[in-house]
Amino acid sequence: MVKYSRSLVLSAVAAFGFSMAACAGGGEGDGVESASGGDPNGSSEATSVDFEQVPMGDVRDAGSVVKATRKLGLEVLAHSPKDTLVTSPVSTVVALATLGATATGEAEDQFSVLLGAGGEERNKVVNALLGTLDSYRVPADQIDIEDLPEEPQVHLANQMVLDTGFKVEQTYQDALKRWFNTGTVEAELGDASGKKVLDEWVRENTAGLIEKSAIEPDPDLRLVLQNAIVFASQWQQPFQADATAPSEFHSADGTLVETDFLNGLQLANYSEVDGWKMVELLYGSEGKLAAHFVLPPEGTPAATATTELLGNLEGALVQKMVGISVPKLDLKTSVTLNDPLQKAGLTSVFTDNPPALRYISAAESLMVSEVIQQGSFRVDEAGTVAAAVTEIGVRATSAPAEPEVSFVADRPYLVLITDTNTGWDLFQVLVNNPTAN
Repeated sequence: MVKYSRSLVLSAVAAFGFSMAACAGGGEGDGVESASGGDPNGSSEATSVDFEQVPMGDVRDAGSVVKATRKLGLEVLAHSPKDTLVTSPVSTVVALATLGATATGEAEDQFSVLLGAGGEERNKVVNALLGTLDSYRVPADQIDIEDLPEEPQVHLANQMVLDTGFKVEQTYQDALKRWFNTGTVEAELGDASGKKVLDEWVRENTAGLIEKSAIEPDPDLRLVLQNAIVFASQWQQPFQADATAPSEFHSADGTLVETDFLNGLQLANYSEVDGWKMVELLYGSEGKLAAHFVLPPEGTPAATATTELLGNLEGALVQKMVGISVPKLDLKTSVTLNDPLQKAGLTSVFTDNPPALRYISAAESLMVSEVIQQGSFRVDEAGTVAAAVTEIGVRATSAPAEPEVSFVADRPYLVLITDTNTGWDLFQVLVNNPTAN
C-alpha cells in the first residue's frame, strides 16, 4: 500500500510529536532557506561557496537516514520526562548534520551510526531529502497560521550564530553553506544583544509560533546552530465543527481529563498490527503529506512504538470507512535533548576530553553545552499547523590557569583571621602539626 518513495517522504519529514508530518522551505531554487534575520549589524557570510541541491538519484543511503530519523525521534519520545511532547525528528537530524558536517575521529563514527550515513554522503542525503519538499516550500512570512492553506506549505531554515570575533574552520563553514544553505551572522553571545539575534530569528522563521530562542547568553558560548521548521495545511477531508464535542481522555497517570474531540466518519487508510492501530489523514488535494495517528493497545505506553512496528502498520494500511475521534490540540513544549542523544550514542561532542569539535575550530577547546528543541502543534477541524526549533549551543571550555607563584603549606605556618579595615586580628593560629589536638 505504501510505496518506498512515499514512505521515504512521510518518514523523513516526521515533524510532529507522533513523528508523522512535514516541514521545509527555502530561498528561491534552494531546498533550505538561508534566513539570517536577527541583528541587522550581524556580519554576512564569510564564504564564497554556493548552495548545491543534490538530486535524490545521486545518493545511496537515503533509506538508512530516513530510518535513523524515525528511530532518533522515537528515542527522544521514549526518554522524555514530559507527559506530552512535540518533537521534530527532521529538525533534530538537520541540526545534528550541520554540527557534524565535517566531523572526524570518534565524533564522526558516532554521527554516522546515529544519523544513518557517514561523511559527505550524509550531508548529501540530508540535502537531497530536504529537496524532496521543495514543491511545498514558502517563506515563513507567507504562511497563514490562522486561515490554513488548502495545500501544504512548509518552511525550513538554518543559521549559525558566531560569537563576535570567533572564527570557525573555513572547511566547516563552507560545508554548512554548500549542503545546508546555512546563513552565518556574528553576535555578542554573552549578553542581551546576542539573545536578541537568536530570538528574532526564531520568531521570524517559525511564523511567530515560537516566540524566542531557548539559548541564554553565556560568556563561554562560541556558536549556536539553529534550525527552524514550519508546517501548515488543511485536511483533505476537514472535520465538521458542529461534530466537535467534549469527552474524557484517560491520561498516562490514570486520571481522567475532559477535552474537546474532533469527530467524523471518513474513508481513510487504516491498519491494525499486534493490537496497535493506525489511521492516515491526508493533507491537500494530492494527499502526498499525511498525519498518521497511532493508538497503542490499552495499557501499553504510546512511546514504546518501534520503527519496525510503525513500518508494519504503514505497510498494512488499507482503505476503510473509519469513525475517527481525536483530541483537538494546541500544544507548546520544550525539551533538552542532551540525555536522549547521549543514550543514543552521541557522547563525544558533549565533552572536551578529548576535544571532539576541533574540526569546527582549533582555536579553543569546544564542547556542546545544550541541544534544545521547542515545538508548537495545533490540530483543529480545518487542519494542522506546527513548528519546531532545534538549537545547539557550543561553548569554550577553559583549561586550568597556570599559577604565577606557588604557596605550598608543607611546613609550620600561621593563619590570621583579620579585619581588613582596621588590621585587627580576630584569630591567630600557629600550625606546627596539622594533626595535633
